[in-house]
Amino acid sequence: MRTGIQLQEKTAVARRRALRLGRLFLGGLLLAGVVGCAVAPNAGRVPSAPTELAAPGRAMYEEARRLEARGEISRAIAAYLQAVNESPDEPVFLTGLGMAYLRGENPAAARPHLARAVRLDENNYRARQGYGYVLLNLGDEKRAVQQLEAALRLRATIQGKFLLAEAYEKTGSRQQAIALYREVAEADPSGKLGRAAAERMRDLVEM
Repeated sequence: MRTGIQLQEKTAVARRRALRLGRLFLGGLLLAGVVGCAVAPNAGRVPSAPTELAAPGRAMYEEARRLEARGEISRAIAAYLQAVNESPDEPVFLTGLGMAYLRGENPAAARPHLARAVRLDENNYRARQGYGYVLLNLGDEKRAVQQLEAALRLRATIQGKFLLAEAYEKTGSRQQAIALYREVAEADPSGKLGRAAAERMRDLVEM
């Protein structure tokens, strides 16, 4: 039987690992479009592709995406900012900027842009998922749950389930967290998220 100190140490390590994984897959959302394979029947609006955008700032938005794809995050953020300055009410640009800040590990800077993107387009699942991740990292777990639940209703991915499980765990909804971790572990048994989810699920079951 584990001692309380051992369990606390193991839990802390697992949580740090989970947050590192969160940064990885959330950063990938912007580039991949849809990350994960399980899509809900009522899948929400996927933000427009660059070729569909007619708003001012489109060229700079496309340049920002190219820079981000090359890993030049600081330059990408600067380009996204220019696109947002030209079209401050374009949720696609705001989502791109917010997600780029997340890839740069700056959730505080990402927060206002993702929050505005959600207000402008409540069916933008990427903005909701990114915003939920930001809230989770900044300690606003209850609001994180609201955003992540909404994102999951719009588009169900293993990444979204993992994040929501993390939020449920932090708000004391242990059984809901276990159920979602189990779903992720079963959907991605050999992947990083699946293995992390299996570990978190075991820890919660043994508590």
